Amino acid sequence: RSLELVPTFDDKDKVCKILDYKNKLETFDLVMITNLGNIKIVSSSEFDVKKSSFSYLKLKEDEYIVHIEKYEKNKTIFFVTSGGMGVNVDISDVAPTSRTSGLIKGISLSQDDFVVNGGLCSENDKFIVMLNNGMAKKVEVKEFGVLPRNRKGLKLFSLKDNENVALAFKDEDTCEIIVFDDKDKPYSASTDDISVES
Repeated sequence: RSLELVPTFDDKDKVCKILDYKNKLETFDLVMITNLGNIKIVSSSEFDVKKSSFSYLKLKEDEYIVHIEKYEKNKTIFFVTSGGMGVNVDISDVAPTSRTSGLIKGISLSQDDFVVNGGLCSENDKFIVMLNNGMAKKVEVKEFGVLPRNRKGLKLFSLKDNENVALAFKDEDTCEIIVFDDKDKPYSASTDDISVES
């Protein structure tokens, strides 16, 4: 039978990451990114509490997590926004905090813009960015330099009316992307076939 892993879920919650946690003596840091461009680094030891569920972030009413992963030192965070902006941010000044502490601003967003995705990266990494009309390209992180936190960054696309970035993720392994049009017709492409553009 199925196992109910999160018994206190409500309609507003959803699973955003499942981590392999084999050894409770092992500790690691997690970096979290929200749609409002905020970040937080917290130690896994903060999750070792005697409760089936607990709060680990203080989010605003319209805020939610878009990305979470194990933190690695000497890496930056690349943000991609719905409005077509990209920025590579230095987070060397961000220290791990407790799960009850507040968030830190990572990117400056224009009005009505929000972060689609982001993640830790190195200079030679690439991100795949796709628009809601199905157009996609790869961008090289090194083209964006490294900026301090709370900057807007550079344009990834010159968007037309009704266009926005719908999907963004780091290009790590070859995979197949499947998208559906407004008539639910599927289209697929390999990430190897998406070219790098400035």
